[in-house]
Amino acid sequence: MILANHYHRVRANNGYQETYHPHNPKILQKTVDFKAYSNKDSSVAVTLATGTEAFSQTSWSIINKFYSQRYVHLKEDAAGLERVPKNFVAFSMTTFDFKIGAHCHDFVLREKHAGVKGHMTYKRLTKTVQAAYFNHENGIQYLAGVTYYSVPSESKADYHCADRHMMVQEFVRAKHFTNVNRGLRKYYIDYKKYGRYCEAVGRRVVVYAGKPDGQICHVDFDPVTLRTTNNGCANCGKDFKNYKFETKKKKQVEKQGVVTEDGFDTLPEVTESKDDDFDKLEDAKEAKDAAPAK
Repeated sequence: MILANHYHRVRANNGYQETYHPHNPKILQKTVDFKAYSNKDSSVAVTLATGTEAFSQTSWSIINKFYSQRYVHLKEDAAGLERVPKNFVAFSMTTFDFKIGAHCHDFVLREKHAGVKGHMTYKRLTKTVQAAYFNHENGIQYLAGVTYYSVPSESKADYHCADRHMMVQEFVRAKHFTNVNRGLRKYYIDYKKYGRYCEAVGRRVVVYAGKPDGQICHVDFDPVTLRTTNNGCANCGKDFKNYKFETKKKKQVEKQGVVTEDGFDTLPEVTESKDDDFDKLEDAKEAKDAAPAK
């Protein structure tokens, strides 16, 4: 069992493929109902099964706490969702400017953005967490939302030990559709953290600007060791010092044949396959790990 847990953490650390179609875990076959909740800012949706005894209490605790902390206004809304039902099989959450349509993977732009063209891609962050991205026709990729899946109560492997950290990290570091001053975002106000593309490492990162000595750091979470480290970054430090909010970015940089808003958020390579072939290997390893020793 220790090997199975380690295996899934290593897979999350190495990264899954980004695809044009969402991965559909087997637990979605238990779906009997689907409900979406929205207000002017956010949207969540819950995919339900019959009964509660078949699903992990740990999964429910993780997502209910995450929902309660991140979607406070939606939770308190009269027409909102007070708490995540314990018989959930999937729970979907959007960023601003997106809502959830007919099913747990259906992330769409709100009506005020009618006419904006682009396409969706999907990437699993862990075995039970999947992110959805809106890829604008001009080449910029935005986080549309995240879906979290429950696991069966009889499951022996602890798949979700790193899930909350991975979800928080994705929401903080991602590029959001509405260009808002980073200083006004919740995670910066509460924790002095924000997301940006760092040229030094070639990817989007979570930046921490709250150290007493003023050092600007990357916040790196390792799903293998389950440890978070702060690593100083001169590139992000320079950006923090010179950062000025602009409602419209004037700089247009062409990179790899794609004109982007800041020259760095070009679209990643995406595979056409509907399901990651790695799933078959995962299932085989799980079965082997669960089999009694001879």
